[in-house]
Amino acid sequence: MTKQDRPKEEKEKKERNQPSAAKKAADKEQKQQDMMQIAPKYAIPLVALAAIIGLVYYLLIPNVTTTFPTFLGNFKSASRVALAVTYSNNSQYGFEEPCATEIIQMIAHSRNATTIDIFVMNQTTCYYSPSGLGHAINISTVPASTCLGYAKSEPSIYLNFSSTNSTVITPYHLYVDGNAAYMQKCGIAVDLG
Repeated sequence: MTKQDRPKEEKEKKERNQPSAAKKAADKEQKQQDMMQIAPKYAIPLVALAAIIGLVYYLLIPNVTTTFPTFLGNFKSASRVALAVTYSNNSQYGFEEPCATEIIQMIAHSRNATTIDIFVMNQTTCYYSPSGLGHAINISTVPASTCLGYAKSEPSIYLNFSSTNSTVITPYHLYVDGNAAYMQKCGIAVDLG
């Protein structure tokens, strides 16, 4: 074998080892057919898994933020709503009380007062009227956790005295934290109107 024959022989060997264009196309088509047969087997379980994950996310993660109009729509259409006023000491409550009153007045413009629950609570105790507002007020005193449980079960506004001003909106709950100046302005009452 001469030096000239060697490259020719190597070229022929490479061509024999490489599949032809027709064979490549047939292999590609076979892979696509295999995928088409596999896809239906896994599509239904994957869709079901995605639906389950979405449901768990919706039910177990209550702090998903949303827009104020979404919250307000849920709040206005509910059969009962709540206002929860939280404070650490009486001077803080003194700043919150006028804002809470203003919020209740705004809510009462569009619904029967007996469908409004108000919870006033410090770190341990809660005061509320089991029959809602609008009746002769019968005040009950229970642990704060009891009132939080009631408030969580219906669309609610949580008014909390804080050194920082912030608002968190979820589909059924509105958390308003504010200092003395924020509570005095009480912008949330205007937004509810």
